[in-house]
Amino acid sequence: MRCRQLPTTTHWNPSPIRLRLSIAPWSKALLIFPVHKKLVVQYEDFCQRPEFYYNEITRRLVEQSGVDGEPEYSGEAEFSRTNR
Repeated sequence: MRCRQLPTTTHWNPSPIRLRLSIAPWSKALLIFPVHKKLVVQYEDFCQRPEFYYNEITRRLVEQSGVDGEPEYSGEAEFSRTNR
């Protein structure tokens, strides 16, 4: 029996079942954290405003963990919303 080559694609397309199974344990673990310590981020919103979320994360690190200083964001202003 010959193995056939899988078609190649430029898009990453994980199996929805595999992806759901890999996320499920993390989703359950996050239930124990208090709401005020969570930051829920929609992918599309993050792509449009990465600096906002960076600043929010660093602010929370300082506030909740006592991390010193808040380094300024030096990344992209916006990301493309594709998985390429």
